[in-house]
Amino acid sequence: MDLDRGGRLKIFFSYAEGTGKTVQMLRDAGKRKEEGCDVVIGCIPLEWDLREEMERLAPVFHNYQGKLSPEFDIDSAIRRKPQLLVIDRLAHGNVPGSRHRKRYQDIEELLRAGIDVYTTLNVQQIESLSDVISSLTGRPAGERIPDKVFDQADQVEFVDAEPEKVRERLGNHAADSGILTALREMALRRMADRINKIAEKGEAVRETSYPGEHILTGISPSPSNGRVIRTAARMADAFHGAFTALYVQTSHDKNLPDTDKKILRENMELAEKLGARVITMYGDDVVQQIAEYARMAGVSKIVLGRTKWIGGLSFSRVSFADRLTALGSNPDIYIIPSMEENTGTAGFRIRHGSTGFTLKDSLKTVGVLVASTGIGGWMYSHGISEVNIIMLYILGVVLTAMWTESKAYSLVSSFISVFTFNFFFTLPRYSLKAYGPEYPVTFIIMFLVAFLISTLTTRVKEQAHQAAEKAYRTEILLETSQKLQKARDVSQIISETMVQMEKMLGRMVIFYMPDETGSLVPRTDNREMRDAEPYINEKELEVVSWVYQNNKHAGATTDTLPEAKCLYLAVRGRKEALAVAGIVIGAEELTAFERSLLLAMLNECALALEKQRLDEEKKEVEMNARQERLRANLLRAISHDLRTPLTGISGNASVLLNSGAQMEEAQRHKIYGDIYDDAIWLINLVENLLSVTRIENGAMNLKRQTELLDDVINEAMHHLDRKSGEHRITVKQDDEFLMAKMDTRLIVQVFINMIDNAIKYTPPGSEIKVHVFQKDGFVWTEIADNGKGVADEEKDKLFQMFYTAENQKGDGRRGLGLGLALCKSIINAHGGEIGVRDNKPRGSVFYFTLPAEEVVIHE
Repeated sequence: MDLDRGGRLKIFFSYAEGTGKTVQMLRDAGKRKEEGCDVVIGCIPLEWDLREEMERLAPVFHNYQGKLSPEFDIDSAIRRKPQLLVIDRLAHGNVPGSRHRKRYQDIEELLRAGIDVYTTLNVQQIESLSDVISSLTGRPAGERIPDKVFDQADQVEFVDAEPEKVRERLGNHAADSGILTALREMALRRMADRINKIAEKGEAVRETSYPGEHILTGISPSPSNGRVIRTAARMADAFHGAFTALYVQTSHDKNLPDTDKKILRENMELAEKLGARVITMYGDDVVQQIAEYARMAGVSKIVLGRTKWIGGLSFSRVSFADRLTALGSNPDIYIIPSMEENTGTAGFRIRHGSTGFTLKDSLKTVGVLVASTGIGGWMYSHGISEVNIIMLYILGVVLTAMWTESKAYSLVSSFISVFTFNFFFTLPRYSLKAYGPEYPVTFIIMFLVAFLISTLTTRVKEQAHQAAEKAYRTEILLETSQKLQKARDVSQIISETMVQMEKMLGRMVIFYMPDETGSLVPRTDNREMRDAEPYINEKELEVVSWVYQNNKHAGATTDTLPEAKCLYLAVRGRKEALAVAGIVIGAEELTAFERSLLLAMLNECALALEKQRLDEEKKEVEMNARQERLRANLLRAISHDLRTPLTGISGNASVLLNSGAQMEEAQRHKIYGDIYDDAIWLINLVENLLSVTRIENGAMNLKRQTELLDDVINEAMHHLDRKSGEHRITVKQDDEFLMAKMDTRLIVQVFINMIDNAIKYTPPGSEIKVHVFQKDGFVWTEIADNGKGVADEEKDKLFQMFYTAENQKGDGRRGLGLGLALCKSIINAHGGEIGVRDNKPRGSVFYFTLPAEEVVIHE
């Protein structure tokens, strides 16, 4: 049950049917409606006669076993979205075809949608108590809910009734008074436990807790393993300790029957529902793995199951516990009895390999025996002793163990080797008789040695296979983490994740990412989309959309929308789903270890996507801050620097209007020149401001074309400051046909800004030289002057925005510090460089480069 849900859940709780839970629920809902609350009946038994003022949602019908079965319509409820929805029977199981397998999952989705829910529940429907109540009533447990759904409800109201009253209402269907009384007591105790948990959450220190308590139980394919898990869950709850469920996977688990695989999966799901941390370990020595984990994890109590064995020799549960103790496992060990009469166990299960025979392995075994006998005959004919022939047969048994899958072949090979040696190589030959008294002992020792060595060989082979598999999957996880850290963007993160998932699972993986419009777009890796078409249809996309919106897992092998062809897993961010991964399931389901690795891999993907998103948000924040600083600096600079030329223009214009007729021609000409200078200064300022704004907004689109530098320089010379006539400006080109690919308008502005900068910061009569030449694939432009030069500490700052040199300009007008910064942005956008260095003997040399273009002359 989600803790961050928007709606509130109230459970009307009791110990049996017939106590009046539904009546009390409807009565409370009626009171809420009288108070003005929008109340809707979502699902109660059809035979109930409701008051007319209570709105009731129509059920949805599903075809189940040839009949139309009515079920709660969750889609209609979410579309209607009342303030309060009344739904009976929290533990109800939905028929196949429903979105969720359990009604409590429907209610979870309603709570996330912000809808309050009233519902009902009996004590025997709480998962951790179901086995205890089943043993009490003698009836199998029915539908159940995880304990956390009950514990995390916002309000639980206990609806009580005397057992005799319940018996009157139910008649022959009621249990006897003793059972009802016991159920009533258990329900009241469970209510008290819930109240204690709520009280403990508000306390800084829980006085009833047991520091360091760690409860460990086992997961196995045994049908009675559920009882062991529930007992361990109740113990962990009572001691307020950590709860771990351990599954030891052996090399033979792949040979488990389908029924055992199903039970194993159900037991794992049960452990997760009861709040256990499910751990998978690998090894054929189950007890050794348990003891090792208990030591490393600091386990204080181990809960095991014991089967009631019926005759025969077998592994007993006592010996299991004794061996745990002998291996140095110090935790307390609790044995939970079971009436299950089979050769399995209810806790950790000791499994044996498959004894099935295959034609391929049978031929290998026969071939090794024939080869051993043939080589042995050759050795016997050459007088080689019988000891060496015995060793040859033992070698054959070892090879059989290495080359076949089942231990049965080693056992059969050991028996046949003994009889074959007796038949062919002991006197009398070609007979099973043996004259020598030492032969029986030889045969027994030969068999034992052959069998023991073959068993050890098989075990080493299996352990090597397990180690290789673990190393491979660990390597995939490590490789995934490294690749995701190196990924540059979201697309590469998704691509790398898909590659690693398909590499690990050997299944098709389809990723769904939202586009700019919010639509989920499928992606496959290195496959044509038509290969994935059977898994991309309207029905599958509905599951994908549900997973993305609810940030939950769904699809095949889950309790939500299980009819889907793929298992859909949400790539979970901190607050929402970032993407959806679809794994094609097919006939073979994911193993527990594959699922855990898959979730770990998706967590890595989520972290990478979150990091990428944070980086993008950080860049956006930095860009907004930079633009805000730019606006502030522009406003601050413009508020001062625009006043000076505007004041000059308006003042000079006023003088001309009022006294122009009385002024001499030279005076008027000077005033005209001042107005022109101020206007040109304003034009250049506005042009630079517009260019800077386009660059900061990322709207500067280069329109490149190949141009002659000579034409560009000539165009710029016509737009220089009027005071350029007071300086000696020369242009030198090493080659008449120097060409570069450029945006002509912007490069003309670069020439104007840099030459005007030299004019403004050098006194009249100074010399300014423009030198253009080609070097290392670039066209270099140098603008040299013989002014005062630039101090070393200012050279790196000159191209920063709003920085102006301390040198006083000839006309006394202060600049905004935009010109050179704009030049740097334009040149960098063209793939060139810009800088400044000292001129000899004095002055400065400003330079910039542009990628050169080859000149092709057609004669």
